[in-house]
Amino acid sequence: MGFLWPYFKVQLAAALMVVAFTFAAAGCDVGQAYLLQDLLNRVLLRGGDSEGEDLDAEWFEANSTPAGAVLAEQRLASVAATESSAGLLGLRVYSGRAAEDPAWTKDALCRLLERSRRVLVADAADLREDDVEPRKTLAKAIRVQAAAGQLVLPDPRVATPDARAAAAALSLQARTLVREASFASALRVLKRIVVYAFALAGILAFLRYALNATSRVIVARVFFEMQCAAVSKSLELSAPQLANMRRGDLLARLNSDVAKCVNGIILPLATIYVLQPARLVVLYLGALYISWPLALALLVMAVTVLIPIRISGRTIRRSARDRQSALADVIESMHQMFAGIRLVKAFRREAHEAEKFHLGTERAYHAELGVIRARTASRSWLRLMNDSTVPVLILVGGWMIVNHAGGLDAGRFAAFAGLVMLMYRPTKSMAMAYNNVQDALPSYRRLRDLFDLESLTIDPPGATALESLREGIELRDVHFSYDGETPVLQGISFEAARGSTTALVGHTGSGKSTLMDILARHMDADSGEVLIDGQSITSLQRASWLSRVAVVSQQPFVFNDTLRENVRYGRLEATDAEVEEAARAACLHDEVAALPGGYGYVAGERGSQLSGGQIQRLTLARAFVRRPEVLLLDEAMSALDATTERLVQEAVETVSQDCTTLVIAHRLSTVRHADQILVLDQGRIVERGRHEDLLAAGGRYAELVNRMTESSADTEG
Repeated sequence: MGFLWPYFKVQLAAALMVVAFTFAAAGCDVGQAYLLQDLLNRVLLRGGDSEGEDLDAEWFEANSTPAGAVLAEQRLASVAATESSAGLLGLRVYSGRAAEDPAWTKDALCRLLERSRRVLVADAADLREDDVEPRKTLAKAIRVQAAAGQLVLPDPRVATPDARAAAAALSLQARTLVREASFASALRVLKRIVVYAFALAGILAFLRYALNATSRVIVARVFFEMQCAAVSKSLELSAPQLANMRRGDLLARLNSDVAKCVNGIILPLATIYVLQPARLVVLYLGALYISWPLALALLVMAVTVLIPIRISGRTIRRSARDRQSALADVIESMHQMFAGIRLVKAFRREAHEAEKFHLGTERAYHAELGVIRARTASRSWLRLMNDSTVPVLILVGGWMIVNHAGGLDAGRFAAFAGLVMLMYRPTKSMAMAYNNVQDALPSYRRLRDLFDLESLTIDPPGATALESLREGIELRDVHFSYDGETPVLQGISFEAARGSTTALVGHTGSGKSTLMDILARHMDADSGEVLIDGQSITSLQRASWLSRVAVVSQQPFVFNDTLRENVRYGRLEATDAEVEEAARAACLHDEVAALPGGYGYVAGERGSQLSGGQIQRLTLARAFVRRPEVLLLDEAMSALDATTERLVQEAVETVSQDCTTLVIAHRLSTVRHADQILVLDQGRIVERGRHEDLLAAGGRYAELVNRMTESSADTEG
């Protein structure tokens, strides 16, 4: 992806910030999972055997005695009067008796005392050092439980009924105290969890906003830069290169392919491929810390997802390539259809064009179906694996909890499950992003092919700027061929002195327009030299040469803009007065003034609101406002009537007094006053000279003039 690096490089600082935000957000996710562990273990799951508790309460109600109650009160007062405690050692009086003597568990009081001991031991293990008040309450509960045990020594089964009743009352009181301690501790933990949860939620909200906003800004900027670069690259190409490219294909590359490349490759790179793996690493490390056996099992299951997704990715890439090619054909079809809409209407070919368009879209549709099917299969497989992972983890985790394997308890398993749930979204995003990348790769390669093109008219190293045309233009043995085989120009040599007018005449296909294109630097000659003031045109900076040249082609073009801006296109800094002056020189001012809005009148798409003659004069005005030193006219007055042509010709002669003019024309009036006339035939100059001399020679030029005269007479007739 080195082609994309320059676009990311300028956004590197923002990208690093996004990565930092991602790590921070993943850390917050892990923190929330750990909060879930404490919530379960230290709040929700704290408590004892509810069924046993009910049995103990029923037994105590049935066996309590007044004397036992008094005895219990006396011992409880004695316990309250002392602050000393033997700690958990005081609870070990009967520890292990149930295992040594099975008959022990048959006595209800023994079971009651044992349950109380277990509750105290479990809660003592859960309390932390900073639980000061709960630990004081727990210490009192331990003393009460120890006192209960002392009342029925050496064997509760043979103790007096009053002693047994008092011991049960004290043991149940110990449980009440430990519940108070447990509740106080749980409430403290819950408050801390709530505070941390809200803090993490606030931090996550900020980080997610920062992540999305920053990454989207990066993508938007990269899209802007890439589209501008693609357009700039296209404009750098020579006119023949652009002419050989289908307009629809070029527009598809500049629009559809750029958008597909940005949304399918750059967006996943900025928001998924860099960020989600970082998030997954942090989440997986948190899961690994909680339970490494479960984490390894999860990793094995994750690997099985990759192979089907990779297979579907290849299908997506192949179908997307066909789709982008079909879309280019569709855009080309639309461009051709509406560019020639008058022809379509004239020959009533609406149904034919609609059918062509339908066939193109049908091909694109079937290619898109392949992409959709592969995407759906990939998404379904990922969902299946996720749905399978949950029961497997529950099965393995449940077995580990029951068997106390790996130190896993309910809270740690819940935290692990929470992390697994958090892993699903980035995993799904990465899988879908992989499919998006495969979908966008054909567009990426089409753009890459565009950027790999080299212009045919690149300035060489050390090219010099042309200050001004002082002597003139000279061509020496110029040869050119479009395909490298069929010659178009062969051995063209002539000189055009500064301020002179050179006319090029000849049959269609003789090479006149090609020669003009070479002088306009649309392309360079295959061999020979084009000299400007004795310097090779290829050694001059192309921009400096063209800044002194104005071209009016045989296919004039106007923009869908005001007439003022169309004329000003020749020199952007021209004033309104200079625009009007150029329009007067082109015999256009009076007609413009009569239009609604005058120079603010919009020409329409390709000049649809103007006549052919107005379009030609508008392009002549554009050339005049440029104040050129070299004027290249290629059939610039073919659409003008005789009267307008004569007026425009006079204007051209006035303008060309200060510049070197080369003109292609079929009309006698356009070329008869030229300083020299070059007659071309099959790419060669077969005659040269002034009008009178060539006419007197009776050669090819005289033949052309006779045909022009006959054509003019037929037209007048």
